[in-house]
Amino acid sequence: MKRFVYFDSGTTNSRAYLVTDGELTDEVKGAVGTITNVMSGSNDVLPVELFKMYQELLAKNGLTDADIHGVYMSGMATSKNGVREIGYLALPLSPESYAVSASYHKVPAFGREVGFLTGIVYRPEEEGCLSNIELFHNARGEEIELFGIMEMKPELFSGKNCAVIMPGTHTHILFTEGMKITSMCSSIGGELFAAAREHTILKASVPVIPEGLDDEGRRALLKGYHAVQDLGFNRALYMVRTFDLFSKENDNVRGCYMEGVINSDILTGIVNYRKEHALDQVVIAGKEIYAEIFGTMLSEAMPELPWHAVYPEKQSFALSGFMNLVPHLK
Repeated sequence: MKRFVYFDSGTTNSRAYLVTDGELTDEVKGAVGTITNVMSGSNDVLPVELFKMYQELLAKNGLTDADIHGVYMSGMATSKNGVREIGYLALPLSPESYAVSASYHKVPAFGREVGFLTGIVYRPEEEGCLSNIELFHNARGEEIELFGIMEMKPELFSGKNCAVIMPGTHTHILFTEGMKITSMCSSIGGELFAAAREHTILKASVPVIPEGLDDEGRRALLKGYHAVQDLGFNRALYMVRTFDLFSKENDNVRGCYMEGVINSDILTGIVNYRKEHALDQVVIAGKEIYAEIFGTMLSEAMPELPWHAVYPEKQSFALSGFMNLVPHLK
C-alpha cells in the first residue's frame, strides 16, 4: 500500500490530501497560505502551519509519518513567500516530464524530504527587459490543474491544439498540443475585478458579484466587452459608475457589464496566438459563471472557434493533476 500526502497551497488557503493507492482517502483544509508568511514577516510560519494540517490528517486516519511514502506540495508553496522558492520549469511540458522534474528538499518543520511541484514559464531568454518583457509568461498551480483536466477529459486534448482559459485570481491561458503544455498567456482577472470593486468608487455601483448570466446579463457583458474595444479600458471601466448615476439598470446588469470590461482583453491572448499557431478549440475550466462569461465573449469575438466547459467533478483539478503525476513520481 502506497500513501502520499499532497498539499495544494494558495495565497490564503491550503488543502492537504491523503492519497492511498491512487484514491483519495481524506483531506483537511486550512486558512493558511503565502499570506501567512507575508503577514508574519517570516517564511518559517507557513511550513509549521502546513505541518499541523499534516499531523491532523495523519491522526484522523490512525497513521504516522512512517506510513507516508511521499509528501508533495504545489502552487504558491513553491513561491518566494511560500515554503521554499523553486524556479519555474520551462515549457513545453507533459505530465511525465513535469513529474520527473520535481525537486526534493528537506523541510525542517516536517523533519523529512518534501517534493515540490513548481510553476511554469514561457520565455524567449533567461532575463527580460523593457524591449521584450511582453514575451514572458508564468503561472504557479494552473499547470498541475491542467494536467488534472487532461486526465479527466483526454478526449478534449488528444490529437488537438487547445487554448485553455483558467479564470481565477490571475487568469491564465495555457496552450496545449496533444497532452503537452506548449505556451501560455498570463493576465490578471479576479484580482483586478476585486480591487476595482472593493477599493474604488465602483464599490457603490456593484454591491453584488454576478452569479449567473440571464439574457439581460449577457447583453450587459457584451456591452462591457465592446466598450473596451471601442473606448479603451479606463473609460469603459468608469462607465460602471455612469450606469449607476444615469440609468435605472440593476445591480446585476452593472456587475455583468463590469465582468465584460475586466475580462475583455484576456481574449487578446487567443487572438494573438492564432496569428502564428493552429488552434482547434478552447476549453474553459472552473466555475460555471466563468464558462458563461468567457463562452459568451468567445462566441461574439471568434464564433468560428468551438469551446467546451470543464468543471471540477468529484475532486479538484489540482488533486486530479497530482493523481495523474503519481505514477511518474519517485
